[in-house]
Amino acid sequence: MQRNRWKQIVLALSLVLVALTACGQGNSAGAGATTPPAGSGGGGNLANTKWVLSSMDIGGTQRLPVPRAQPTLEFSATDASGKTGCNSFGGPYTVQGDKLNLGQLIQTMMGCPDDVMQQEKDYMAALNAIQSFAINGKQLTITSSTGILHFTQV
Repeated sequence: MQRNRWKQIVLALSLVLVALTACGQGNSAGAGATTPPAGSGGGGNLANTKWVLSSMDIGGTQRLPVPRAQPTLEFSATDASGKTGCNSFGGPYTVQGDKLNLGQLIQTMMGCPDDVMQQEKDYMAALNAIQSFAINGKQLTITSSTGILHFTQV
């Protein structure tokens, strides 16, 4: 009985996440937010791109994603969304130069194996503490106060 209730909650949160992402399509970014062209030094154009995590440098240790649980990050014109390897997340974002600001992120709350949950904890901590980002070709690097995330564009 309780397991079915959790499934209903996860489904409801997933639907809210999808609805919020869909509602943001076509809106312009917040006042003062700009997205410079790729290759312009820091930053780059994130709109309408999708990335897969290739590695994380957390606490001075480089980690590869857990097999079959590779985190993703996708950007529309105004919203960011993705997967941690276990749960999904989404919310608004703005860019000013090389500064990427993710707004309040909504996340599903499923349980997964310990290694995937640790990956999720580290990944979300980094996304919630972003200091800068840079795009170099098909590589995205996000630097945060907790570490560095390396992505490849898909």
